[in-house]
Amino acid sequence: MPDSTRHVWPLDEHELRPALRVIATVAHADMAILMLHDDAEHVLHPVLAHGLTDSQRDLFGAHRDGEGPFATALTEHRLVRVRNAWQDHTLWAETARRLGFRHIEILPFFRPSGEALGVFAILYRTNACCRRQAARIAADCANIFAVSLAHAHEHLRAEHDRAQIAKAAQGRVQFVARMSHELRTPLQSIAGYVNLLQTGRPKELSEDQARMLDRIVVSERILVHLIDDLISFSRMEAGDIIYRFAPVSATTALQMTEGVLSPLALQQKVSLQLEPAPPNAVVHADAEKLQQVLVNLAANAIKYSPPGATVTLRCRNDADCVAFDVVDNGPGIPAEKLSDIFEPYVRLESPATPRSSGWGLGLAISRELAAGMHGSLTVQSDPGRGSAFTLRLPRDGATDSAVTDGARTDGGLANSALRRGALTDGAMRGLPTMDGASWRDRTAH
Repeated sequence: MPDSTRHVWPLDEHELRPALRVIATVAHADMAILMLHDDAEHVLHPVLAHGLTDSQRDLFGAHRDGEGPFATALTEHRLVRVRNAWQDHTLWAETARRLGFRHIEILPFFRPSGEALGVFAILYRTNACCRRQAARIAADCANIFAVSLAHAHEHLRAEHDRAQIAKAAQGRVQFVARMSHELRTPLQSIAGYVNLLQTGRPKELSEDQARMLDRIVVSERILVHLIDDLISFSRMEAGDIIYRFAPVSATTALQMTEGVLSPLALQQKVSLQLEPAPPNAVVHADAEKLQQVLVNLAANAIKYSPPGATVTLRCRNDADCVAFDVVDNGPGIPAEKLSDIFEPYVRLESPATPRSSGWGLGLAISRELAAGMHGSLTVQSDPGRGSAFTLRLPRDGATDSAVTDGARTDGGLANSALRRGALTDGAMRGLPTMDGASWRDRTAH
């Protein structure tokens, strides 16, 4: 017979035993056995016994759910009685004599969808049986137990699925990290040789040669930026992002954003303006990730704005939060696209840069980082007149005390519930840093 110890049941023995004890008491049974159904083997395993030792329970044995009265109970969804088991030479006689019972009642219980979960085998030493009212109460108790067991089954299945998804997500992160390393090595080599040509050249380059080298530099930076975005997105999907919260000055964050993106704005012929922040505007956030979101939003605004346009950076106190606004007077976003732009791999073509590079991950990453810092990222846009992205973060001192340094993401990327492992400082290298040189290597999404 199949070994019941091989199967992992969704509830522990101490959680199952009270149900068996209640059923035995209500039915005035001398003995009782809880049998659970193994869906894969189509077998009823004896799991717990009341009034019997474990060795006696094992003598009762496992039974195919299609055998004898078990088949009737499970097929017809009803209590089945075997009134004199000693005379049932095909199934019960020997077992009944060895265990000392004459009468057995089989009370099945099921999932809400109708699949079998198991049975209570109610045993009597005489030909007595469970009275009708007691039988109804026992059946009600079995149904309540079935609901709990079914929920436990679903929880166990969900945990298994979650573990499998987390394993797959972690595998993707590792693959992307390896791919990133393989791609970065030749890119670093390219950057090094270009730098030698630009700064250590033995003779002057022609104007055309210098322009071509500048284009190589831009292309190399774009590729590095794309790789960084892909790594960040993969880590968010796996929930492998931690947040280091501290008080962060809004003025400092905006000034650094302006400093990082001034060269890009100059290149795009876009005016980048910084409005003074309120002196008491301090947020409780991860400084690095706040900077990443602001730089991404401002870089996008610059990239999608035509020459001569203006991008404004500002912040304001708003109830218990500080609101950072990145406002442009560019082409704006069509109303039907507003709900899509925060989704991964969604990119809008810009009249100013119709073939702009990027995975379409920047806004998805920014929204998730905002949520991870217990804030929000929203947008308002008027086609033909411009867009305003607003990042709201809790003001320092207004956050829940449970928000501490090292807090993890709340749910992976948007709908993910994947939180496995923790990042070290080394693992965070794929994400942008506060280093000015590193930030200047980043361009718009």
